[in-house]
Amino acid sequence: EILKSYGDNIKVVRLEKNGGIGVARNACIDNASGDYLFFLSSDDYFSEGFVKKVLEINRNKAFAFTSYKVVDEVGRLKTTFRIPSRMNFTEAKVLSWNQALKNTMFCNYSTVSATIEFWRKHKFDESYRRCEDLEHFLRIFLVEDEPICAIDIDLVNYRAFEGMGTQRVLKEIPAINRRTIVKIRKLLEEKK
Repeated sequence: EILKSYGDNIKVVRLEKNGGIGVARNACIDNASGDYLFFLSSDDYFSEGFVKKVLEINRNKAFAFTSYKVVDEVGRLKTTFRIPSRMNFTEAKVLSWNQALKNTMFCNYSTVSATIEFWRKHKFDESYRRCEDLEHFLRIFLVEDEPICAIDIDLVNYRAFEGMGTQRVLKEIPAINRRTIVKIRKLLEEKK
């Protein structure tokens, strides 16, 4: 009923089985229309004006990410992840290896905006059921040399609470991240 109230502005995409976040995001990319695509996890939310503000700042249409607030299950502020001033660049630029690794700590994919064209060119690696965002971030900005914008506004609210999906898989994350770093280094070597 809630989705129906939006009319044709929302398209529901149903997958036959759970293939992980990368599969779901790629299905959204394949079915999206319009100029931009933002991904927002089901338990996170944008503050009023987020989309408009990001599009005003990111006039060069690069991949952009922002600072964000971490809130509990009822929306109380726990902390804010701010993009440090040394990394706050609203004009798109290509990152070095060290800049990319430092920025992954701040890049929450619920804060990301990019054009549909960008997403279609840079889909997610569907072999990653978790941590697909780290692989995606490093691959497109180190291997494929895409420019990026980092914007210090905190209009995204990321919910962190006991029992959330990320908490359940914390033990797996270091191994997945090691796999990603090895993959990206190999791609960079092949690129030379």
